[in-house]
Amino acid sequence: MTAIAIDYGAVRIGVAREIAGTGMVAPLATVPPAEFESKLNEWIAEYGITEVYVGLPKSLSGAAGKQATVVSVWASELAKKYSSLNWYWVDERLTSVIAGRELSGMGKSTKEQRKIVDAYAAMLILEQAILQRDNEGVASAEIIE
Repeated sequence: MTAIAIDYGAVRIGVAREIAGTGMVAPLATVPPAEFESKLNEWIAEYGITEVYVGLPKSLSGAAGKQATVVSVWASELAKKYSSLNWYWVDERLTSVIAGRELSGMGKSTKEQRKIVDAYAAMLILEQAILQRDNEGVASAEIIE
């Protein structure tokens, strides 16, 4: 099993990938939404992707807001189109905030962060998903339909 994680945004989509056989993850790319599907096809071929974890933005209370609805529609359409892949939701509360703080701690300026924060947030989403998968099994993740 090789997985990617997605941090969806209207301007940029951050993607991270699992490094097969290692349990490690790495930022893969930040792409405009219009280019995402062509890149997904490349990644499926190049990395043998079998699982996709999509960050579902919820409020701190756990409620789904407007952005969660946008992401839900987008991811559900892709899950139908790419039905050979296993698609799962991951609660992504605060991943972008944590990613920004970690990048700041690495000395990245706000301008430098803009280019990579989404892929870094996707990496945090994927780390969380892999821990859950390895400890509880993928059956515990919410499936995207």
